[in-house]
Amino acid sequence: MSSHHAHASSASDPRQPSTAKPYVPPTIAPQDLPIDYSGFIAIVFGITGVMLRVTIFTSLYESIPFLSKH
Repeated sequence: MSSHHAHASSASDPRQPSTAKPYVPPTIAPQDLPIDYSGFIAIVFGITGVMLRVTIFTSLYESIPFLSKH
């Protein structure tokens, strides 16, 4: 008795392969894309590293007596 009920509803069953639609991703304009956080963080760390290296070399340069211009 359940097979008759299942057969009647199979025509409107959305799980049938014939009713499946392929996935189409939404189109997003390039200016609307989210921020690339990994790239942004890499740039921040790179700039920070260069600034720290410059300050370390500057302080070392000033600590050497015959190189300093005082």
